[in-house]
Amino acid sequence: MLGEQDLTAAIDFLADDSPLRGSCTYIVGTPGKRFRAALTFDAAGYGERPNDPLVRDAAVAIELFHAATLAHDDVVDDGEMRRGKPTIGAHAGNLAASLAGGWLFGRTIELVAGIGDKAAARFGGVAGKVCEGEILETRDLYDTGRTYERYLEAIEAKTACLIAFAGWLGATAGGASDEHAESLGRYGEAVGMAFQIADDVLDLVGDPALTGKTAGSDLRQGVITLPVIYALQQDDELRQALARGPQEYELPGLVERVKEVGGIDAALGECVAWIARAESSLPPVSPMPEHGERLVALARQVSIRVEGMVPK
Repeated sequence: MLGEQDLTAAIDFLADDSPLRGSCTYIVGTPGKRFRAALTFDAAGYGERPNDPLVRDAAVAIELFHAATLAHDDVVDDGEMRRGKPTIGAHAGNLAASLAGGWLFGRTIELVAGIGDKAAARFGGVAGKVCEGEILETRDLYDTGRTYERYLEAIEAKTACLIAFAGWLGATAGGASDEHAESLGRYGEAVGMAFQIADDVLDLVGDPALTGKTAGSDLRQGVITLPVIYALQQDDELRQALARGPQEYELPGLVERVKEVGGIDAALGECVAWIARAESSLPPVSPMPEHGERLVALARQVSIRVEGMVPK
């Protein structure tokens, strides 16, 4: 598995007295569950070289790029908390956050290029798509007419495509066939879609003490997510309230309306469907290997995570 020491070693290219070193160390020292890295390692299990050092490089690259995107997200959103601690912007300022995120992105390129030209070329497309996903989301801010299709397009770009790349890259670094690598890419994409939908549900109804984020952040910022899209199909008064820009004191009541008209349940149903799609995308190896069983469990953990973070 991937430890903090692996990520710290990846930034040892910076001199001890580099003004970026402290900020980069702070960013990678705010770990999540690193499920992208776990996915990368298990995808490599489908290849002939699952223990190749390039597999670890692939996992580190995925985590560094993800950390860089979070640093930039927090600058864009002016976020103050991430995973229960101050964001890098709140800790060291947005300039440090932006430049450290840029350095981590550059280090990611070096690691991916070491895996091969095909991986480097594919990563270029992924990096561009992640940026496009953020723009796609801002395009629809405060738009109560945001459609289901536009929502899926945005989350596929900003979230799912990187997780898809993690599956493909792990399999490729581990020496899997092209067919299996593509299957694992599709698995990762479906897991990524489920993960983002679950995250959007938790933003509305998750326990802040467990999610590490302030509840209702998306509504505050004008992001119309899937639970709200479903709720708006049932509640015109909710549409009017969101269209005029709700006040802070109105948010708890609006979240309750989203729940009451079935928006949360409908979004969770969509999440479960993507999890099933992820499982069906795994390479058809029989009997299922241990690493395949772990990927099934990882996909199912997405919905378990929601259950564990929603107050009873």
